[in-house]
Amino acid sequence: YNHNFSTLSSSYLQALVIGNKDYLDDLVIGNINDLGISHLFVVSGLHISLLIGIISKLLKKIPHNNSIITIILCIYALITNLSISVIRVVGCYILKNINNKGNLKLTTLDILSIITIIVLITNPYYLFQSSFILSFGLTYALIIGSKLINSKNKIISLIKMSIYCQLISIPLSYNFNNKLNILSVVFNFFFVPFVSYIFLPVSLIVSFCPFFNYIYELLIKLF
Repeated sequence: YNHNFSTLSSSYLQALVIGNKDYLDDLVIGNINDLGISHLFVVSGLHISLLIGIISKLLKKIPHNNSIITIILCIYALITNLSISVIRVVGCYILKNINNKGNLKLTTLDILSIITIIVLITNPYYLFQSSFILSFGLTYALIIGSKLINSKNKIISLIKMSIYCQLISIPLSYNFNNKLNILSVVFNFFFVPFVSYIFLPVSLIVSFCPFFNYIYELLIKLF
């Protein structure tokens, strides 16, 4: 990234694709935190879903492509310095495949619980880390409240999810940051679709196409 892109593009690409915010300007990080959209710059299930979708289409004619996808996801987890949110998603993906092949009849909640136990056995101190609490806590909340959130209208579902996640994360975020933005629900309504459907997918594509650097800088300015 540092060798092939401008300083501005490199900082955002590293933040969005591999979760490294070290190169982002302090003012930008402060604004992101104040708006309550810092979760969009954490490597999460959205990243893994996009990665799995891209790889699946590229390898759809290759037999046993799940094994190849698993290996690539494990490498990606290492690149992201074993981010706890990536460990959660990759672990759930692997266990889901085992569940399907072995017909174990585990529910989504069962799979997440098993991953939680494995992670905490590996390192019990994760229980006190904000990244673990937010990543696993919000995932549990989304699974439990899925019937409440789901709607035939995608826009309504997005609004419900945004409000629901904010209500769950507000006490946690306030405990960690000692501040609260009551308009974060409104900001998330605009930023979540933009980052999820435009900024992040384009970041993944641009990562392999440095000649789009100028266009990517325009997208950064729009953001």
